[in-house]
Amino acid sequence: MAQSFPKARVNQLIGEDFGQSLENVGFGIIDGLLGSDWTNGLRQEIKKLYDQGLLVPNKTYYEGRKDENGRFVYGYSVSKPNVHELDLSTIELQKRKELDIPHLNALYEDETIQKSINRAAPDFNITKLDIKIQYNAGEGGCFPMHFDTTTNVSKRRVTGTLYLNPDWIPEHGGQLRVYPFPYDIMDVDPLNDRLVLFSSHETLHRVMPSHAPARYCITLWYYVDQDSPQSLQIPRFSWLRQVEGIGFLLNPNTRKLLSKIVYDNHWRESVRQSFGEQKEEIEKILANHNKEVEHIKKQLSPEILDFLLQCVPLAHGEDFLKLARPIKGE
Repeated sequence: MAQSFPKARVNQLIGEDFGQSLENVGFGIIDGLLGSDWTNGLRQEIKKLYDQGLLVPNKTYYEGRKDENGRFVYGYSVSKPNVHELDLSTIELQKRKELDIPHLNALYEDETIQKSINRAAPDFNITKLDIKIQYNAGEGGCFPMHFDTTTNVSKRRVTGTLYLNPDWIPEHGGQLRVYPFPYDIMDVDPLNDRLVLFSSHETLHRVMPSHAPARYCITLWYYVDQDSPQSLQIPRFSWLRQVEGIGFLLNPNTRKLLSKIVYDNHWRESVRQSFGEQKEEIEKILANHNKEVEHIKKQLSPEILDFLLQCVPLAHGEDFLKLARPIKGE
């Protein structure tokens, strides 16, 4: 039986400082969120479900579009070797109870994290949670660069990843790599009891190849009620907005397009690393990426394109690093 959910601990850590990080750099990091008893219980339950064969291969979906009924559909999907998952929202409540996973059920049902996020960053106004558990068997298992979703596709607004890896060392890899355009990349180590929360619409990210014997994490997807959630202008990078002309780079729609140019080599590498020996699928994905990059370049003036290629990404300054620093619990 799981201990009671550590509500006081969570409320203390997800506070005003965290809200400032989430709103201004697009993500926030908390260390020591739940405590070792809880992380041990969650990790053991994920391993049990994996051993029972309940987890399935993770897939990335491409060529999304709306069908004649207005539903969003994808053209095809590609599996990632060695990455296995289970979406708990697909399992009926009674079945989840029968699986004997008290820590996972409590994490799913308790609203403390959700309410704490809304207090710290009220503009997000999240109302619903889905949970997906993940087991990475190593051997380079990883994810390509992507945005989790868009306002046209999903009501999801905040994505969280809770890491459960007490023996992690740098040689294991598997870091979360964030691309906070117009800034340079930032790697976040998958340390035990570390929660990373970020904007589902605006945070470009990937998972680096994992070489650990096993890598455990839980993805938390937080949703809003509105039918058409609007962009929140996240990240705000408030200190940059004083610079003349910077609005072009910070516009949410512009950022997503320009990031494909600035991080082009990263994008290609992430695709090649994520899909193993599936050469035909990799070439198809890269061909579509190349076509999109060339189309974006043609829409830009030579001066802007030259500026992007020579001056962006920006180095992390003091303002950025202060807000990106983990908030530490006990």
